[in-house]
Amino acid sequence: MSYDNQGLPRSEPAFFAPPLLLFLIGFMLAIHAYRALVLGLFEEADVQLLRLTAFVPARFSVAIDLADLAEVQREVMLASAEFRPLKMALYQTFVADGEAAWWTLVTYAFLHAGWEHAIFNGLWMLAFGSPVMWRVGSLRFLLFFAVTAAAAAAFQAGLNRLDVSILVGASGAVSGLTAAALRFAVGPSGFGTLPDDVFRPLMPLGAAMRDRRVLIFIGIWFGINLLAGLGLPVGGGDGSLRIAWEAHVGGFVAGLLLFPLFDPVRAQV
Repeated sequence: MSYDNQGLPRSEPAFFAPPLLLFLIGFMLAIHAYRALVLGLFEEADVQLLRLTAFVPARFSVAIDLADLAEVQREVMLASAEFRPLKMALYQTFVADGEAAWWTLVTYAFLHAGWEHAIFNGLWMLAFGSPVMWRVGSLRFLLFFAVTAAAAAAFQAGLNRLDVSILVGASGAVSGLTAAALRFAVGPSGFGTLPDDVFRPLMPLGAAMRDRRVLIFIGIWFGINLLAGLGLPVGGGDGSLRIAWEAHVGGFVAGLLLFPLFDPVRAQV
């Protein structure tokens, strides 16, 4: 709680968002609008954009010698007859040339499968990204976003090294922001995003893992992702797309463990 010059409690905004965060969300929505309204989602021009910016686990695996092209192609041929033509087209478009595209570890996060996907990620990023950006500042926030996005993509590839499907969406990085916020925004009165909540000392990892409220949140979060892993459809998809729960888990764990490296606020001792 803060006070005015007469010693009276000053009312704080119930919600506040940094301008740069609003710009990033607007940028993601603008990219999706361009793809949907100008290029046409998954039409030829959009596929070329995806080839440049989307992340493909098998492409990454080939680039770092975790797999070779023949191995990926054999995996494609083992797909069911229903999905084999789609997987072969993805292999030919995104993997067959064997070219690396390291920037896609981050750029995929600015693409989305549909409007529902983009809007949901934008709202989630608004809720959990705001306190993180206010706490660490713009530069650290951008670096943290990039690191958690890359960790999410790498974890996705690690569990699906021969997968030729494309990975798009900010969910992995947003999961990292969510985990980061849990390290400081949980206080005596619950989860808070007011200035006094945002600048609390960072909760040590061990203490966070003993906090009942944090554990309940993590349990619900992992439960939702478990259901996603069992096959819940993705909003805005075409039926061949699925929720990349592995990327969510990778981003969340990276955010939980790595956030202290980006945090300028003095930690508890």
